[in-house]
Amino acid sequence: MPWFKIDDAFHGHPKVMELSPAAVGIWTLAGTWCANYLTDGEIKTNVVRRFGATDEMIRELVDAGLWIDLGGAYQFKDWAEYQPLKEEVEAERNAARERMKEVRARKKGVERSPEQPPNVQPNNPGTFGGTSEEVRVTPALPIPSLPITTSPAETTADEFESWYARYPKKEAKKAAKTAFIKARKSASFEELSSGLDRYIVAVKGKDRQFIALPASWLNAGRWEDEAPKQEVIDGPWSKNFHERGRRA
Repeated sequence: MPWFKIDDAFHGHPKVMELSPAAVGIWTLAGTWCANYLTDGEIKTNVVRRFGATDEMIRELVDAGLWIDLGGAYQFKDWAEYQPLKEEVEAERNAARERMKEVRARKKGVERSPEQPPNVQPNNPGTFGGTSEEVRVTPALPIPSLPITTSPAETTADEFESWYARYPKKEAKKAAKTAFIKARKSASFEELSSGLDRYIVAVKGKDRQFIALPASWLNAGRWEDEAPKQEVIDGPWSKNFHERGRRA
């Protein structure tokens, strides 16, 4: 089950300090509800009302910029920046299920008695002299020639960590991972890496504020951007200028 995450400095934020305690309580309850039902930060008005929210409390949260009024529902502002998204949570759950399957399979193989013949059936030739329960339950024999493979979800997670480690602006990692998983459905890891190589060159020396967030870069499909053209500087400060002067 995902957690609704609140910064430990939340209480001192200027927007929060202007709110009534009742409005903060509604915001917190709504956040746990969204996290539990994986709504990506959207909550219906009737649910908010069930928590005891009044028009005044809702107006406080909207005016403070903590909620966006969708008309019949409210959206937590910047949910993807701070909270896990549904696609990410489900991907992690699927990966965990695959890991448990592998653990159970290995466990069965280890617990099987080496002397116990495979696929033993009661009252058939080859049945060993054990109890009826031992005859009915025959753990699977491990097959050394078949290696344990990594699940697709784990492979994608490893690729993301490698890709993210090279990205020039490391912010909103959870949103970036969700965007990466989505991008891998239409592009190979090599394409995403090559696109990142070109982008690193393009933003070299730029102010950090002009570098796109990794999730924004992925969602915009910018790995398909062409390589930037190299600007030729030819002024009094350039190397070419001085070399021409020496030749003259």
